[in-house]
Amino acid sequence: MPGPAARIDRDSPPASRTRQRRSTPSWLAVLIGAGAYVAALAVTPDSLRSEVSNGVTTAVMSASAVALWRLAARRGPAGGRPWRFAAASALSASLIFAVWLIYDVVGATVGVPSLADIPFFFAVLLMMPAALALPQRASSRGDRMRLVLDGAIIAASLLAISWHVLLGDTLRNVTTGPLQTLVLTAYPLADVTVVSVALLIATRIHPHSRRAVLFLAGGVLALAAGDSVYGYLSLSGSWSGGHPATVLWVIGYPMMVLGARAGTYDASKARDVAADTSLPVAVLVVPVVLALAVTLAHFSPEGLAAAVVLVGLLLVRQTSSLCTEMRLRAGLEQEVAAQTEALRLQAYQDPVTGLGNRALLRDHAASPEMRAGSTAMVLLDLDGFKEVNDSLGHASGDDLLLRVGDRLGGCVRAQDTVVRLGGDEFAVLLPDAGMNSAGIAADRILRALRDPFALDWTEVRVRGSIGIALGDASGDLDLLLRNADLAMYEAKARGGDQACVFDPRMHDRLKDRMQLENEVRDAVARRQFTVYYQPIVDTASGEVCGLEALVRWDHPERGVVPPFEFLPAAEKTGVITELGAFVLRTACEQMSRWRTDWPELTVAVNLSQRQLLDPDLGPAVTAILAETGLPTHALHLEVTETVLAAEAEINRALERLTAVGVCLSIDDFGTGHSSLSRLRQLPAQRLKIDKSFIAEIDAGEAPLLSSIIALAHSLGRTVVAEGVETPEQLAFLVDNGCDEVQGYLFSRPVPEAHVVAMLFGTRMPDLGQTRRSSTAFSSLVSEIAGADVAPDRTMKALLRELTALSGLDTTFFTTIDRDLTEQVTRSTHNAGAMTIEEGLTVAWGDTLCRRMIEDDVLHSSEVSRVYSGVEAARALGIETYVSVPIRHADGTLVGTLCGASAEPRQLDNAVLELMQLFAQVLSERMDASPPAATNGPSPASRDRHAAAAVHAGSVPS
Repeated sequence: MPGPAARIDRDSPPASRTRQRRSTPSWLAVLIGAGAYVAALAVTPDSLRSEVSNGVTTAVMSASAVALWRLAARRGPAGGRPWRFAAASALSASLIFAVWLIYDVVGATVGVPSLADIPFFFAVLLMMPAALALPQRASSRGDRMRLVLDGAIIAASLLAISWHVLLGDTLRNVTTGPLQTLVLTAYPLADVTVVSVALLIATRIHPHSRRAVLFLAGGVLALAAGDSVYGYLSLSGSWSGGHPATVLWVIGYPMMVLGARAGTYDASKARDVAADTSLPVAVLVVPVVLALAVTLAHFSPEGLAAAVVLVGLLLVRQTSSLCTEMRLRAGLEQEVAAQTEALRLQAYQDPVTGLGNRALLRDHAASPEMRAGSTAMVLLDLDGFKEVNDSLGHASGDDLLLRVGDRLGGCVRAQDTVVRLGGDEFAVLLPDAGMNSAGIAADRILRALRDPFALDWTEVRVRGSIGIALGDASGDLDLLLRNADLAMYEAKARGGDQACVFDPRMHDRLKDRMQLENEVRDAVARRQFTVYYQPIVDTASGEVCGLEALVRWDHPERGVVPPFEFLPAAEKTGVITELGAFVLRTACEQMSRWRTDWPELTVAVNLSQRQLLDPDLGPAVTAILAETGLPTHALHLEVTETVLAAEAEINRALERLTAVGVCLSIDDFGTGHSSLSRLRQLPAQRLKIDKSFIAEIDAGEAPLLSSIIALAHSLGRTVVAEGVETPEQLAFLVDNGCDEVQGYLFSRPVPEAHVVAMLFGTRMPDLGQTRRSSTAFSSLVSEIAGADVAPDRTMKALLRELTALSGLDTTFFTTIDRDLTEQVTRSTHNAGAMTIEEGLTVAWGDTLCRRMIEDDVLHSSEVSRVYSGVEAARALGIETYVSVPIRHADGTLVGTLCGASAEPRQLDNAVLELMQLFAQVLSERMDASPPAATNGPSPASRDRHAAAAVHAGSVPS
């Protein structure tokens, strides 16, 4: 594994690597040169030894200064800074020996002080910035303070040792003058200071500069040693020119040249490495102990003072370290506390909304305050959130959740806890709250959610389903959440946008459902189900033309279980596929036998959504038909209209069944509001009208039912009505052209053993005087659905029938331009005190239609209170208003079908459904061909006409 030097080599440019490889032979060259220098001095005559020594030293130092300067230039402004100072120091030192050489040449004696002493001190002083300019580790203010103290301790220790070992006795015995003594003493003192600084700087050097520092430190130590020897020998009178100790000066600066050639790391990057730069206490204790030991061995007043200073410096340094350590520990404790708090918040906080999460809810629920008093739980689930995620993306979904959380915070008290449990589910824990407080909070939340949410470039509307539960003495949060969850699903089952309070019977029903699901699984495995049949009668011939197969379950303990109870359980548990296959096979086997005597008879079998989406359904049907011998046209497979919502998958499934050749029927038609274009595309040949529409016949008129029959015929579909129970209902259906009927009027479902008797006994009853139905709406649908453009006469008739059916003062049809700037009334029918004039044009932004469409509302019987800000509605005194939007296939708003009244009137749902059906027909007609130009006044006269209408109290809104 390569060492640090190898890693540095790979990071360095090629030239740097070459220089580093050459550093080893250069080091040997320095050592060889030093040996040669000492050998030369030994053989040089005494009279020339000083001149040779000074000349060689001057040359070596001058050459070193030039080399250092050139290498500094190559390093750039940052990397070359320490070597420029070293070059200046070498140049200054060379002047010392140049002066001595001149003295030797002229035969003068070098005195103390002399001109040579001046460049010496410059050379020493320049060593300090050279060491300080090296790239260093990052350090704190406390580190730098301890660095100064460490330097002072080392310097004082070295000086104390030097004083007792060398300088003290020497100075006391010398005969030189005070100035000479001061100058000569300054040599070792200055060198001690430089050496101390160099050693301390070495502890802070960046790792990438270590090679350069080793050479620089070696050079400094060699020069300091040479200066110390010179000072000591001079003080003792033993110094002579050409002394062998001058070799230390000769090798000092060449070693610095080797350091410059080794390279330094960029100082601007030195901040990348940080560490404690202070020396270990043990390193400091060694020189202090030695200094004290020497002081005790050579006791003197000045030695005692030095010992006191040393001990004082060491105490100050340790006190500084302890303070720094205490600050670091306090900072670390604060950081740990902050991180602990952050982790705690993270553990209790929902990352999307910033609200609390389930852990926080559990923590608050377990508090003594919660257990001491009554507690209520409000559980909210958003209705329509999945559609936001699917259409706008998860980022918009998260934004919506955040905004919902903000609104929830504004609906509760300060002491309440609002959390997001996950997905689109929120919970509010209310301490010291009863049912009344929880109900008020739930009502606030529901009202807050009804306002639209602005997400980026669009507005989104969602509703909420809320469950409310009260805590008991046990304080069991899981039980409280479960109860609120059951109540919330009850609210969702009732249509959403409401709150339900938990009732223990909800839990009982849940247990019953779970038990029923388990029993359904067992019943399918044990084949406890049987197939019943109900006749389908052809209204033209009056004969039974087919049978519908209906599954029945005679439970050994419960008795006969209604299909609406066990079929959802079978669907939820997944056994509906196996049950459906059983019904299909049984019906085909039994029908193949009955067709021997009734060859035109057909059988209808219902398919669940899970069955329909099974890719193996087509082959399975083909296999059953082949095994039972039943012709494909004799099998009618019925699909509930609500199943058709999943268009892509359903289309593929229906295509697979069509390829088999069976007849397809849409069951419960009218409950799913399938679009006309969708019905045209579906391969279904039959529409089976839901019995809820048949029940409307008993009221005397069923315009929606007659319209559906006409609409189905215009699309070429056979119409079957189920749930027929009275002769009046049958008479209405016959008069409106219904093709086939079934219901209790003919027979209840019967088991296989009674089918033959039922076939012989089932006949159409004599209608006699029961016919009293109207075909007005049926003919209107035929005209509108069959024409390319809705004629004005047909529209007039339509509005007339709607006005009579609804009891409103006026009904009218409008169009809206594509830019949504104005709304034009195209056709009206006025039957009361309030009138709307044709051709009237108003700004779209001022209409009541716009406000109701934005609120996703079709009908309001409190216009004066709910929409008091609409000027036209207030001027006319409108109290009841209905507005059904007419849209193109791409969703573009093109018009409205409206009605208004000055009196409060709650419209029947059948009227709204009828208006929606006509709006759908009109929208598809308008898709096929744009509406004709307005029959009202010309654009130039619209403003005057509108002003007159407002004055007369007849403004369309």
